[in-house]
Order: sequence, then C-alpha cells, then structure tokens
Amino acid sequence: MSTFTQMRELTFLLGDIIFAKVPRTEEVLKWRIPFYSCNGWLCYLNPKKDHVEIGFLKGAELQPEFPQLLSEGKVVRRLIIDSSDSTDAELVATILQRTIELNSFKRRKNKRQSFKNSAFLFNYL
Repeated sequence: MSTFTQMRELTFLLGDIIFAKVPRTEEVLKWRIPFYSCNGWLCYLNPKKDHVEIGFLKGAELQPEFPQLLSEGKVVRRLIIDSSDSTDAELVATILQRTIELNSFKRRKNKRQSFKNSAFLFNYL
C-alpha cells in the first residue's frame, strides 16, 4: 500500500473520529481540505505526503493545556498524526472536547453581551 493511500485512509479515520466524538459536527470543504465546526470552528484535516495535520483553529487558547500542539501563526495550532495509533485518537478526542467547551463559552459570552446591548438600546427608545 502506498504512503498516499495510507494517509488518505488515516484522513478518513480521523474524520470518523471527529464525527463519532462530536455528533453535531458539520463538514465543509475549504481550500480543498475538510474543515469541521460545531458552534464555531473546531479543526481541519490536511493530508500531507507522510502525515496528516490536524489544525485547531482556537489552538493558541489550547496550547497551554496541550503542549503537543505545534505553533502556526497567531491562532492556529496543529497536531501531526502519522499513524492510526489509539493514543493519537484519544488525544484528538480530548482536544476536540476542549475546543467545543471553548466554543460554547464564547457563544454564551457573546449572547450575554448582545443582550446587554439590546437592553441598553431599549432604555433609550
């Protein structure tokens, strides 16, 4: 089996893990790679020649908790997966869970802020 075929299968396996751990996940193709969201962006899968990158779009907020994440710019952090090891799957699932918690927290915070703004406007109408 070629390396390309192995990385393709690994990409599909990681996608299945994402859908299994986060059932409400939506998948969108952007720039020819799959992006996943649930109440906000979760991650993307970028298959390379000899590994698959999982980019976490809120990775900078996750990095103190998960030092395995590699830096890429100001916000995105990535994890390199080169085999279908179960410890990698567990790590991905844990990081995804934490990302969902961040998305939920930010969503609640934004709703409260918009409520405060609408209450402010209502008082002056």
